Amino acid sequence: MSFADDMEERLRVFALATIRFCRTLPRTDEAREWGGQLRRASTGASANYRASRRGKSKPDWLDKIADAVEELDECDMWLSTIEASAFALPPQELQREARELRAILATSLTTGRANERLRKEQQRPARPTNRRGPSRRPGDGAR
Repeated sequence: MSFADDMEERLRVFALATIRFCRTLPRTDEAREWGGQLRRASTGASANYRASRRGKSKPDWLDKIADAVEELDECDMWLSTIEASAFALPPQELQREARELRAILATSLTTGRANERLRKEQQRPARPTNRRGPSRRPGDGAR
């Protein structure tokens, strides 16, 4: 299994675990809203990573990875908010996995952006040199 396959599977399993956790939340307005936000963020991270693997270009890949990082950050925030509200205690492994996945994808994003900058710099044409020699003023006698 490749790194990309492993990440896709981890994100899918994370999304499913998050959905199961959201089903345990109390039936209050706040818990439903926060659970829905958490559920959408976790499934969004998984979907964005999957879409990144089918990207049309490097910039498209970078955009999808950035979206997945943002969704995972949102997951971490909602898990922390739910815990702080005392609605429920999110499983520690769920919080740890959200942070690990975010860190891995953030590192991939940073590396991908650096590689894209290097690629663009290497594609730039060299600056033309002045082949005419030193500039001459009219009337200085040289031709």
